[in-house]
Amino acid sequence: MSVENETPAQRAERLQQERDRAIAWISEKWKQRYCPICGESSWTVDNVVEVRQFEMGNIVIGGDSTIFPLVPIVCDNCGYTFFINALRSKTIARPAGSENA
Repeated sequence: MSVENETPAQRAERLQQERDRAIAWISEKWKQRYCPICGESSWTVDNVVEVRQFEMGNIVIGGDSTIFPLVPIVCDNCGYTFFINALRSKTIARPAGSENA
């Protein structure tokens, strides 16, 4: 089912599954879990976001412009945020017809 046709409940379930996959990947790969700013170790995994290639202030859709889907990881104490690649972590599936990310 495409995301355009999801019900609110289906969307909530999909987003939770994505966060669960991200948490599983982090649990396997991330050895040092302390915040580099405040030293705490409590984190929140948020929903996947997109970062687009800079195109001089223009929004370019399609062509060879790049979009990176990222999972934000936020320190619960100070708000320090870093990102993991949502495709390489298998948080989301690679869209049909896409190449590298």
